[in-house]
Amino acid sequence: MKLKTALTFLLLIPGLGWTEPYFAAWNGVNCNACHVNQTGGWIRNTFGKKYGNQLATFDWEGLENAAKDANKTLPLAISVGLDIHESYFGTFYQNPNPQYQVTNVNGFLSGPSGSLSNPLLPNGGRQALEIAVKPNTDLQGVFTYRLDSETTNEMYILWNNLPADGYLKLGKFTVPYGLELADDNSLIRTPLGFDFNSSPAQGLEGGFFADPTFLNFAIFNGDSASTEKSIAGKGGFQWDGWALAGSIYGQDLDLPTGTLRYGLYGWGRFSPVVLLAEYDMGYNGISSGIQDNIQAYHLSAEGDLGFDCYLRFATEWFWDSLATNPAQGLRHAVSFRCYPVHNLKFQLDLSRAVPTNGSSNYVAYGPTEDMVMADAYLFY
Repeated sequence: MKLKTALTFLLLIPGLGWTEPYFAAWNGVNCNACHVNQTGGWIRNTFGKKYGNQLATFDWEGLENAAKDANKTLPLAISVGLDIHESYFGTFYQNPNPQYQVTNVNGFLSGPSGSLSNPLLPNGGRQALEIAVKPNTDLQGVFTYRLDSETTNEMYILWNNLPADGYLKLGKFTVPYGLELADDNSLIRTPLGFDFNSSPAQGLEGGFFADPTFLNFAIFNGDSASTEKSIAGKGGFQWDGWALAGSIYGQDLDLPTGTLRYGLYGWGRFSPVVLLAEYDMGYNGISSGIQDNIQAYHLSAEGDLGFDCYLRFATEWFWDSLATNPAQGLRHAVSFRCYPVHNLKFQLDLSRAVPTNGSSNYVAYGPTEDMVMADAYLFY
């Protein structure tokens, strides 16, 4: 596999097992350079565990070719991974509606669900145990168990090293779509239906990486017995320092309650800055046959500060025609992340959400919602 083939922006995911699209863009590599999963996320391969976030230091192609040659002589291998992710947050609402106010501690208010009561509350985090069994160089079995929610997140068989760097995956997995940002409070991912706790699909996924093109496509059943004609995919082109691709996701497409998402995404590297962008459209089917049309975008720029530290500026927007989603509106964020030691990340986010006038969040909390989030992530 050429490391500078098409970049697939996945996961990390749906949980912060997801790979960082910014990180992959900085180094011009595929997510599967470090992850067992061809679209990234959760358990890392030997190369990813050994080199972690210190990617720019090494001769990628030379090391990867040497690792591939060594793997050809390896017997049955069992690999174990672990993700420990904790985050703390506090939110300040401007002029909240008194009927929704439960407590007030230094300006931090609880909402209708009572989910916020004081500054820097623990956010629960995510913990996962991952196991990969590799009987030979072409076949692997992967199992990922969420310790925090006591649920199985992945359970699939992966057949790789097919022609054109192709692969097939059968089992339970997260479907491919878009940039799949790892940010915990990314505005567009949650209302689009692809947040960290999205239910994994059961089905078949395949793809290839034929430089400069790539494609990932899945057919799946989802969690509902009535689910039919459910698909997801992403594909496009990647050049040196650039990528442009499209995504599609459809579930229950033959039913009035069906869901459709489609859009474009891409990135560009202008050293020392990386730019990411995604635009999405689609609809949610309503039981009465009415469609709730949606639109969303994400724009961000991240600069390399040196010493494995990065500073990011992002703006996001989500809109739905029936105003049924409380997340609709704008969000602006400044994010600082750094990797002080191998396989450990710290991140601090300062963000402001501007709910759409008349939306449920606007009515409950007022015209702005300010958040600070401190995040620590240990991965192996």
